[in-house]
Amino acid sequence: NKYMFVDKFHGEYCKVYMNYDSCGLINRQGREVIPCLYKDVNYPTDGMIMAIKDSLYGYFDTLGVLRIPFQYRAASSFNEGLAVVAVDIDSTLVQYGFIDHDGKFAIDPQYEYAYPFYEGFAVVKNYDRYGMINRKNREVFPIKYEILTSMYEGLLFAGDNDGLAMYNNKFKQLTPA
Repeated sequence: NKYMFVDKFHGEYCKVYMNYDSCGLINRQGREVIPCLYKDVNYPTDGMIMAIKDSLYGYFDTLGVLRIPFQYRAASSFNEGLAVVAVDIDSTLVQYGFIDHDGKFAIDPQYEYAYPFYEGFAVVKNYDRYGMINRKNREVFPIKYEILTSMYEGLLFAGDNDGLAMYNNKFKQLTPA
């Protein structure tokens, strides 16, 4: 028996494990698209497969070709053509930015934390406050909130521990905090 554990198929792919530290991906024909050499492998999103090797993140295409080398301390799956990645600025500072499918920075690392793009906007964090940017890295919702959700079906929630208000995708407040 080749695999210790198999997940269920998600579309055309299934995660397979040789052991707890050796994960890969097979297709519906049983071919290993990503060999079981990685700590973890995500299912494809936006045509890219994120994997972890030696505590670093990199990306394969859906044919199993390594497109973006293992170089990031943390990363997200691709969404809306971009992925969030964490880069060591120096020995004590890590900043988050966004890369495209070629591994080039679409938005340079400059945030304490960042979340993937949804509906054209991404939540970012600086100085322990959250705000929202667009794909041109323009701050479209001020970085001043203690709590901020990603845009979902044209709505988001923002506020602090005293209350949250709902906003639409034009950033008009719809409910009181």
